[in-house]
Amino acid sequence: MNSRIWATFGVALLLIACGADETAQPQKSAVLQEPAADPYRLSNNVAPTAQQVTLSIDPAKTDYSGSTTIHIEVASETATIRLHAQDLDIISLHLYSGDAELEVSHASGEHGLLLISASSPFAAGSYKLVVEFNNNFNTDGVGISRTEIDGEHYIFSQFEATDARRAFPCFDEPGFKFPWQLTMTVPQDLTPITNTPEVSVTEHGASKTVVFATTPPLSSYLIAVAVGPYEMVPIDGMSIPGRIAVPRGKSRLAAVAVETTPSILAYLEGYFGQPYPFKKLDLIAVNLPFPGAMEHPGAVTYSDFLLLLDENASASDKSLLIKITAHELAHQWFGNLVTMQWWNDLWLNESFADWMGDKTAEAVYPEFSAELSELRTQFRIMIGDGEATTKPIRHDFNATDNFQDGIFLSYYKGKAVLGMFEESVGPEIFRDGVIRYLRKYSRQNAQAKDLWAEINSGAEFDLAGGMASFIDQPGMPLVTVNDLGDGRFEFAQNRIVTGGAQIDQQWIIPLSYRYSVGDSVRTAQLVIDEASEIVEIDGEVDWILPNADQRGYFRWSIPDDMLQQLGDDAATHLNVRERMGLLTNLWALLGADKLDGDDYLAAMQSLANDTDANVLRALVSELPTLRETFITPDLRPQFAAFLRAMFGPVLDRIGSSPVPGDSNALEDLRPRVLLNLAVYGEDASARATIATTVDRYLDGEIPMSEAVDVALRSLAYWSGPDLFTKYRARIAASASPAERRSFVSALGSFREADAVNEVLNYVLDGDELRSGEIAAVLTGLFSAEEINAMMLDWAMQRDTELRAVLADGQLVNMPGQLMSCSAENLDIIAKFYGAPERFVAGIEAELAEEAAEKTACAAFRQREQASVRDFLSMN
Repeated sequence: MNSRIWATFGVALLLIACGADETAQPQKSAVLQEPAADPYRLSNNVAPTAQQVTLSIDPAKTDYSGSTTIHIEVASETATIRLHAQDLDIISLHLYSGDAELEVSHASGEHGLLLISASSPFAAGSYKLVVEFNNNFNTDGVGISRTEIDGEHYIFSQFEATDARRAFPCFDEPGFKFPWQLTMTVPQDLTPITNTPEVSVTEHGASKTVVFATTPPLSSYLIAVAVGPYEMVPIDGMSIPGRIAVPRGKSRLAAVAVETTPSILAYLEGYFGQPYPFKKLDLIAVNLPFPGAMEHPGAVTYSDFLLLLDENASASDKSLLIKITAHELAHQWFGNLVTMQWWNDLWLNESFADWMGDKTAEAVYPEFSAELSELRTQFRIMIGDGEATTKPIRHDFNATDNFQDGIFLSYYKGKAVLGMFEESVGPEIFRDGVIRYLRKYSRQNAQAKDLWAEINSGAEFDLAGGMASFIDQPGMPLVTVNDLGDGRFEFAQNRIVTGGAQIDQQWIIPLSYRYSVGDSVRTAQLVIDEASEIVEIDGEVDWILPNADQRGYFRWSIPDDMLQQLGDDAATHLNVRERMGLLTNLWALLGADKLDGDDYLAAMQSLANDTDANVLRALVSELPTLRETFITPDLRPQFAAFLRAMFGPVLDRIGSSPVPGDSNALEDLRPRVLLNLAVYGEDASARATIATTVDRYLDGEIPMSEAVDVALRSLAYWSGPDLFTKYRARIAASASPAERRSFVSALGSFREADAVNEVLNYVLDGDELRSGEIAAVLTGLFSAEEINAMMLDWAMQRDTELRAVLADGQLVNMPGQLMSCSAENLDIIAKFYGAPERFVAGIEAELAEEAAEKTACAAFRQREQASVRDFLSMN
């Protein structure tokens, strides 16, 4: 695709429309509509038009001070001015109308509200609010947090979704979008960073005051604050200045990011038909509470282990960095330039950025096959979307809800749906609509329907209605092909649900299907917008594949004889994406009671003969779900034999050691085959290979790699406290954040009781792990069915300490992690974590959904257990 097809005249018009007025003058807020009745939503009757924030930050201290001036417009008379300020120590608060100070009082409300009132209502007009405050730094990665790296302290912010209010008073909702100006006073030897370039620096003794340029209109969740002894590594070759902000002494780890970022940004500028819409770009290494990044305009923050890679970084680590950078830079247009009105469209922000990130990574660095690795994750998301409890991607949120609920469904289902409809209308028509959307709503807020309207204007069918059918209702379609005879085939649709329930539900489904007639394989297109559609095919049809190239977000079913023939022809007639999709589709049919467990296991065995590393990697990705659903303790010996029979020949073909010239896909596959053979297949040879790999790494004979990372986790499964002691020592001495991450992740893989106890004591009683690292370790331990009783007992006993170190988003997921594919302990977990004193936003819904899913899983297990048992016993 020519990424520079837009005429100079069109680009000039677009830049005029999108240009930012970066002065400090108040302007009309970009709020679009009055929120629905929700006592904790702010009213659009009172709207900010500009805000200045001054912060005094010394990372050596545990607290900071600040002041803020907010320009406010009151549209009509109101008794109360409401905004947000959560857990802040308000030193003084003054409200002005013109030059006159008003006599007001203030009080804290629930959920971070700050309520300002006076003896008489506030008349319509302009006001200026000035607040001085003090606050402690957080340590759990939200608000403004303080962390330690190599004995030095750093400050960073994480405000999405509702944590800007923990940092300073503000109107903390995305619909309020206006200019901000920040000023920071910091110790002389430290570097402060925010969204915009420095305007001036004033030195005074041991400190300095840095004034930053005013931002274009931004929502509160996009404001960034970082302070520390950073080393700034320049990024050359971009349309704007760029830097990597690296903790002191780690500049050598910025090379991969410096090399890859310019080409990613250039591709996005070409796709969107306009330059990057902010004045500078800093990529900042911090300790986020989650493994990822945050798209602040001009100041993108990354979990340090993702951004900072050494010269021996694996292909998968490099690929992940490229993918994440592409995602976060896509947000600069989609999310930052045009911002959602409310959190019910968070899905669109994230799914579009992830879809665009995949497209960018595949175009700029095709050797990493980012599209295929993302397809595997989409398959896992589809399993969850087949549950009866799944939600629509787009659903209404109240101000007190957990806005991260369903976020990964948003990422992967959302982007799959975007890709499916891009395919149906054509890439250029889709892109033209995106460009119109960005031009029309530049520097403003918008909703999903606004994007659909712009794309729909160039489409030949009801794209807006089709998108809505996938976004606004739960679940996904099952497309069933029925042979009506005489070359006539019915393509019927309904909703597929794990457990076999039949739900009448309809979508507008654009699909491309492939079919075999004689010696030829042909492709045709179809839009299903009714309960069924009839197609006629000339010739004797051997099979029909309803999801050609695995581009559609749906499951499919075909007659048994066709399915058998399709399986026989898969190696020669289906491409890699289609073969990857075949097994996950069979799992869905198994869950919906349209296939038996023995048939599914036989299909796994057959696909293990595939010679493509991507197909085999997809096969490996299906194993955790299979194990968790069916492999009870009494079946583990038979399952181990099954794995040895299936993967022993695979390992013979690919070898147990890396070979120069290995593809990235093979580099990713080999250690995971070894893991399954060693851990679950109990294969002595594979275990010896893994132990040798770990020993050689610990002895300094080989560098960190994908094979080492997986081996560290694998060895922990059958090892005791001695190995834990070695891992703990290496965490403290890690040469890079990525190495540290590997050892921390491995702690969650211990299963021997004494070793697990050592890990648990280290997690809470030591002070070496950060909040996000603690959560990562516990996720691995909580998910282990073999130590479930032990972990549940420990979690309930240590609940108070856990709440002190984990963020709310981590706490809300914990009960579901402690539940297994069984009805056992569900009532205990629900009662304990549903108690009022353990409330966190979204916990009620999480408990109900997880209990329903685990109950359904237990029923699924019981239904297919005999079939699975018989197959494993005979093979």
